[in-house]
Amino acid sequence: MDSRRKFPWWAVGAVALSSLSTTASAGSFNAQGIFSFENDAVFTEGFEDAVSGPNVQVVDNGALEGDAYVRIQVGEEDEPPSFLLNVGPEEAAYVVSAFVRSNTSWYPTIKVTYDDSPGVSFTLATMYPTGRMTSDEWVELASPPVSIDGHRGPVVELTMSSSDVDVDALEVVLAPGAYVPNAPCSGLSDNTCAEGQFCMHGFCQDGVALVPPLPSQPSRELVIDVLSRKLNVFFGGVASRQAPMQQALSTLDGLRQAPDAWAFWNGIARAVSELSDAHTRPFGLLDYMARGGRAFPVCLVEGDADLSHQYVPADGTFSDVLVSHVGPEKNLGLKPGDRIVAVDGQHPIAWAKDLLGHSWRFGLVNDPASFGALVEFLSTTIPAFAATIDVIRCDASAGTCSAPETIEVATFEPDTEDTVRPKCDHRPAYHLAQGNPDSVTHELEDVRFGLLEDSAPGEDLYGMIWNDTSWFEGPNPWEPAYTAFRSDAKGLVLDHRTGNGGSAAGAAYLTELSRQPETLSVWSLNTTLGLFDQPFSQTDGLALFDLWKSDPEHAWAAGSSSPREDMRIAVLLARDGSGSDFFPFGVKGSSNTRLFGRKTMGAFSTFLVFETATMFGLRLASGDFMNALGTPQLGLGVDPDEVMVPKQSDLIVGRDTVYERALEWVRCGDGGCP
Repeated sequence: MDSRRKFPWWAVGAVALSSLSTTASAGSFNAQGIFSFENDAVFTEGFEDAVSGPNVQVVDNGALEGDAYVRIQVGEEDEPPSFLLNVGPEEAAYVVSAFVRSNTSWYPTIKVTYDDSPGVSFTLATMYPTGRMTSDEWVELASPPVSIDGHRGPVVELTMSSSDVDVDALEVVLAPGAYVPNAPCSGLSDNTCAEGQFCMHGFCQDGVALVPPLPSQPSRELVIDVLSRKLNVFFGGVASRQAPMQQALSTLDGLRQAPDAWAFWNGIARAVSELSDAHTRPFGLLDYMARGGRAFPVCLVEGDADLSHQYVPADGTFSDVLVSHVGPEKNLGLKPGDRIVAVDGQHPIAWAKDLLGHSWRFGLVNDPASFGALVEFLSTTIPAFAATIDVIRCDASAGTCSAPETIEVATFEPDTEDTVRPKCDHRPAYHLAQGNPDSVTHELEDVRFGLLEDSAPGEDLYGMIWNDTSWFEGPNPWEPAYTAFRSDAKGLVLDHRTGNGGSAAGAAYLTELSRQPETLSVWSLNTTLGLFDQPFSQTDGLALFDLWKSDPEHAWAAGSSSPREDMRIAVLLARDGSGSDFFPFGVKGSSNTRLFGRKTMGAFSTFLVFETATMFGLRLASGDFMNALGTPQLGLGVDPDEVMVPKQSDLIVGRDTVYERALEWVRCGDGGCP
């Protein structure tokens, strides 16, 4: 539930960033405090000849070096400006430094893009405070050594995506002896990469360049102690504070002797992922590396491969993984209904679960029986981390499928700026009579509603397609649709197969057609410490419900005084969490509403954000959701009334299995149509 609170990391007790850095400073100050670049710097930029442009303003007084500096101001929808950096024509490592002044986050990113000669296509690095700061609040940032192959025509760019930051004294110096090549590698099990590297996109990537420096031993102990304390204070609910939190605390404790910066900070990221929570994750530059290597514009869904079980039987634990829709090119010739039977020899979902400790974002959920998010993320995790996939192709005209074939991920085409990557929204098709999202891109940022294309004259069957429950202020985004449904609809299909969550108020409004008003639960917001620790009984849960049920800050009521109980409402679910857990929870059991599809994530909480001013942070879930029976809901996804997945035999001919069953129920009820 997106009622998050955001904290600078140091504001809640973590060590100051300056104590983390061990990167050497570049330029120097004389006795009078005048800054000078290093004499042997490879590149310097004092912005004396700079020109103002989009999101960049040249300021002519108060500079650290010379007479001018630049002010960067980037809005949420703006492309951050880039500064080109020059490097030498050889294989070498460089340290990039600059001074910044700001009260906001800076998000500095160094991107090295290579020509199309054999080798890694791009690398990333970031910058962190060195500990030097002037009396007028200029803070020095420096990168770890960034390895660059000058033979391959590198384009080196620095961006800072900040709402307001001053930048001056940009400098690049050599880091002798620090160059590490990007050797080829293959998949998660490849041990080719050196210490401090990891395998992604078929090459060893420099993990040390993506994270803060390795703290000194005393500071390292303090970082672990503070993070462990934060988990104990802020994280989780009844279920997640048991085995998941204890595992994460154990992992953190094991990092006290980490050998390098990547092992330390990626270990922290792993510990956060071990919390197994849809609202909880690390974030940093690694998130931006999944795109841009090898293209795989193929969207996958949980399904029933009813045409190909003679080749590969159903797993028994995980659903089959089927192609839902694809981009127009670079798609390996895959099409709807084709099947991914294995990734690196494992079932695709089992392989995705093994990404823990390798990927920082790969579909974490609270309910261990909810797999929609893991399947959705396969479109980015396969090209980034896999070596092979085994696929089954099907022929729509013959209604048959062929035996599995193996495809080397190294043969995927490059992922470039012009690659069309459709959104993987778990919707094989759209069903409004008009105004559907684009059938190629599946882009949807708003609410679409109207008559269904299958509504016969006089049936007045309506539908709505949307992706979140966000409503914090301003006009209610669903009110036009619900107004039309109240007055005109005789049946309704609500397609929420991508449920990104949002607000409690939005989730509550979406229940108004389904039931009379009732307080169904209470939730704890950011209250965690001690409240949900063991022992915790149903009596404890009922006590909390009784305590908070009349408190508007904690109580969650669904329904309205004017529902449409005379109208059948079908809700389609596939990958739904947070506020999109709340909404189906609020309508389940209503006499006029039925849920079709997959179990939701069970993310019944809110979250807090702890971030550095640069490129590493954590998002931690906090709190739990207590139903009227005194049962904590966090970790218990909402079960559909009819558990359903797309059938392979339907997908290959363009039929939407889940929608068609829901439509049948809306028309005919539980007895079925004659």
